[in-house]
Amino acid sequence: MALTEQAIRDVIALRRAGNYAGALASFEELLKEEPSNAWVRIEIYHCARALKRPDPELILKEGLELRKTAPLLIELGQISAQQDKKEEAESYLKEALSISPDRARTQVAWFKFLLAHDHFSTAIEAGKSGLGQMPDPSERAELLMQMAHAMAARSADSVIPDAETRSEGAPIPNAAVVSMVKDEEDIIGSQLEHHYRQGFRFFAIADNGSTDLTSERITAFRHAHPDVTCLYQYDPIVGYYQSRKTTALARCAREYFGCVQNIEWIFPLDADEFITLPADGPDLAEVLQQSEQLGTDILVYHLCNCATPTPLEKLPPVPLEQTFTIRGHFAARTVFKVAYRYRDSATLLEGAHFVVTPSTSNPAVRILAEDGIYLRHYPYRSIDQIRSKIVKGARAVNEAKGVVTGGHWLDAHSKYVAQGEPWLNKWLTDYISVTAQSRRPTF
Repeated sequence: MALTEQAIRDVIALRRAGNYAGALASFEELLKEEPSNAWVRIEIYHCARALKRPDPELILKEGLELRKTAPLLIELGQISAQQDKKEEAESYLKEALSISPDRARTQVAWFKFLLAHDHFSTAIEAGKSGLGQMPDPSERAELLMQMAHAMAARSADSVIPDAETRSEGAPIPNAAVVSMVKDEEDIIGSQLEHHYRQGFRFFAIADNGSTDLTSERITAFRHAHPDVTCLYQYDPIVGYYQSRKTTALARCAREYFGCVQNIEWIFPLDADEFITLPADGPDLAEVLQQSEQLGTDILVYHLCNCATPTPLEKLPPVPLEQTFTIRGHFAARTVFKVAYRYRDSATLLEGAHFVVTPSTSNPAVRILAEDGIYLRHYPYRSIDQIRSKIVKGARAVNEAKGVVTGGHWLDAHSKYVAQGEPWLNKWLTDYISVTAQSRRPTF
């Protein structure tokens, strides 16, 4: 078997499908072509481990004898850490750093090692040092995202999802909400009205072929608020190209709204995401003013999932707060999204969970949880909505070429096809249960 990128991808597909024995045999053949290939050796290790072969890490150590590479050292460092061999893990990871200090994989491994051993301050300082050694903005963004994740996790207790929230804020003249929507008639009106009350006056929306009343809801919002500038565009490309589309929409919003107002801040938001501020804190306009004074470029906020007490077939036309009375707290592995100060070269990652900008050479990040600010998230609202989301999400992923994210929609769709409507009810019931379990006491 010839050692090519396609050959490696084909064998990885075997492993992901659970055919570890077949993948192992194929990887061993590939290794004969290039015995020093670190990535093939790492794949062999994972297959051997899954098959419970004795001493699976031996293949990695043999690779080090041929050529010391950062990937092999990182893998062995992580294995040692899992086996509570702290000194051995530290030695491997430090050697990896000495070989590839400019790669995110190396810096992130070292950062996570320090975090795992309760060295938070040391980890943050190491991260800041690592950022200065990586010239590639995308590499820096990967490390900075991990740093933001760690800082956000430490701020989780600053947010109380059941606490009283701010109902309105002063107008924000220099910020725009950008959203991609598809068949969101049950929530888009509430989302737009909510962010209008929080101060936003500029909205850019790309509609990916909605067939329900989404368009009517957006039009009604525009007519109700003459002081709003709303750029509403039809998006004919079905494929799941979320990163490219949202980045393009942000750039379009900046140029288009620039006809009447200079936009400094971009807030990528899904239709089911609501920025939520504590009643006794500053409004969003003041938060942005403070951030500009501090030189902040990226704002990070957590997602707090909300759920109804029992599964609903359809969402009733009443305020969300009355229906979604279960408001979860973030788990240990927090999920967050970002807003950012506009830069022409900024590129959003999938899901807007982080952004690559030239400024990521300097960790100018503000964790909004420290101010009690978070996103209320309403991802699964009714059986009807979940059915639509799964079917259309799977279609969008299938239409996207060269995009590897979104596989969860394909998995969900295959289960729905196999098990039918009862599976949708189980999905929503399980979501409600998990959200309820993540609640913390109101202080």
